Amino acid sequence: YAYNNLMFVTAGEVVARVSGMSWNDYIEKNILQPLHMDNSRAGFSRIPKSNKNWAIGHIPMDGKLNPFFVNYLEDFRGAGAIASSVNDMSQWLLTQLAGGKMPSGEQLFSEKQQAQMWHPHITSMASKSAYEAYHQQFRGYGLGWSIEDYHGFKKLGHGGGILGMVSQVTLLPEKKLGIVILSNQQAFSALSAVTHEVLEDALELEDKDWVEELAKKHFASKQKAYANAKPDTPADYQPQLPNINYTGTLHDDWYGDVIIEQLDGKLRIDFTHTKRLKGTLEHYTGNTFIVKWDEKLLEADAFIRFDMGANNRVNSAKMRAVSTAVTDFSFDFRNLNLKAK
Repeated sequence: YAYNNLMFVTAGEVVARVSGMSWNDYIEKNILQPLHMDNSRAGFSRIPKSNKNWAIGHIPMDGKLNPFFVNYLEDFRGAGAIASSVNDMSQWLLTQLAGGKMPSGEQLFSEKQQAQMWHPHITSMASKSAYEAYHQQFRGYGLGWSIEDYHGFKKLGHGGGILGMVSQVTLLPEKKLGIVILSNQQAFSALSAVTHEVLEDALELEDKDWVEELAKKHFASKQKAYANAKPDTPADYQPQLPNINYTGTLHDDWYGDVIIEQLDGKLRIDFTHTKRLKGTLEHYTGNTFIVKWDEKLLEADAFIRFDMGANNRVNSAKMRAVSTAVTDFSFDFRNLNLKAK
């Protein structure tokens, strides 16, 4: 099992190629409109300019919540670009719980297709902690749905997250129960606590303070992650070459151009297709630097290691996050294969 957002982007592109419509148009015409999800749009730019009622994410840093605007990752399309509301999402969950039949009585997708979606095509090991918490004995992944048992009931769901926002959707088909929680904060544990409390009531389980338990774990893990976020001091420190030796344009077939230039005596990096990925290179050791992004709320400091040729000019570069515990996995720098252009 490996979660890969880019494959969902690819699936969205397949929809566009096969249907002859943009993914955005297809989703709105064939899913959102029939379900009367009237306040949902397949892309932030499609929200009417007259509508000012949309959420801005918040990122905690230095004891404060900092507003952080993103356009709901519109370029991601099939992986998570839809802007919606709890009321609208509920129409989708009611349809799921009714075997593909919409609240209007019309069939949106077949029961056979739903069985495919809810079948664990990939299985994962059940965790000891999940067994102790809610008697999980199996878990897997269907078609866009995480699947597990929860005190003997089949539970389906999915979480979503972009910088400053998280969401969680949960279904208990045997109880005809659907839960959707949307948040303009990054505290995913808080959403899980609310979900567990609802399930506790629905299944008449023994009372447990999920908020206290998950908050304790959340803050403890955050504290540990940030305590270990700083890079280790290099064991064998090596000096760097003159800044000018590292300058130039790097190219990755997947991403495009990344420019390294010297400005006011400092090395700067510019991911040309991403407005927020601009930063300064601080020397670490030898031909390895740490990228400090201008936008600190990204929390995505990364190593960049230059491979130099015989003339002491850059042939290529590789990157990786300084701390995988703090930096979101969506910053997949490690997949870049940067070559001197």
